[in-house]
Amino acid sequence: MKAGEGGHIAIIGAVQAQLGKGRGGLDEMNWMRRRRNDVEYPTQDRRFADSSEAQESVDAARDVIDKVRQLLDVMPVFR
Repeated sequence: MKAGEGGHIAIIGAVQAQLGKGRGGLDEMNWMRRRRNDVEYPTQDRRFADSSEAQESVDAARDVIDKVRQLLDVMPVFR
């Protein structure tokens, strides 16, 4: 599956269907996806990210990568 317009949420949905919600780093990935959209299209209610939130995102991304590496050991690649 390749991400395009709306692709990230489709990938998250597909993996959640296989693993169940709250597994595989998807909560962090979904939070970052929504937050990236907020930052890319800011409004008065949706502010820009500060350095603290940027660091939180880096930490969350590392967590997602670690969880995906663990999954690759036990979950076959879908083709």
